[in-house]
Amino acid sequence: VAAVSVVVGKFTGDVFYLGTVTRGSLSVSQDARNVLRVMARELRAAAPSANGAFPLVTVASSSVTFFSDIDGDGQRDYVRYFLATSTLMKGVTTPSGNPLSYATTSETTYVVMSDVRNGTSSIFSYFDNAYAGTSSPLTFPVPIQMVRLIRIDLTLDANADREHTKKTFTTQV
Repeated sequence: VAAVSVVVGKFTGDVFYLGTVTRGSLSVSQDARNVLRVMARELRAAAPSANGAFPLVTVASSSVTFFSDIDGDGQRDYVRYFLATSTLMKGVTTPSGNPLSYATTSETTYVVMSDVRNGTSSIFSYFDNAYAGTSSPLTFPVPIQMVRLIRIDLTLDANADREHTKKTFTTQV
């Protein structure tokens, strides 16, 4: 009877543990899809700034900065996605003044996604107009005028203590 109780107890514990891991994984997957959808929409809407600056401001392996009307008010905002340790952040600066300008000291930042585990892998990769689906990204420093496609790769971890829970989510803009 004691052996059966131990086996049943162990089985029950395993079922609850697997349920928790599965729920965490599904939640992270849904969150990642939502984040990538928003980022792609904003990047696709990138356009010259209110003062005529190029749509892309800076490009790096763990950050991208661009101008886009993300709130639908008719004015392009200065938008910055960047990695802060293991958290993907979003910074937004709205234009003000006459003529319009962007005071980056008034940037508002938001947490976009936690538990980003890209390690040494790039979150953002940049490609020129010769990209045919298999070519390598542009090398850094990337000339922003050459960028025609941005690939976003987010490696996320619902449980940092377990290696097999990492998943990579990708989109191209």
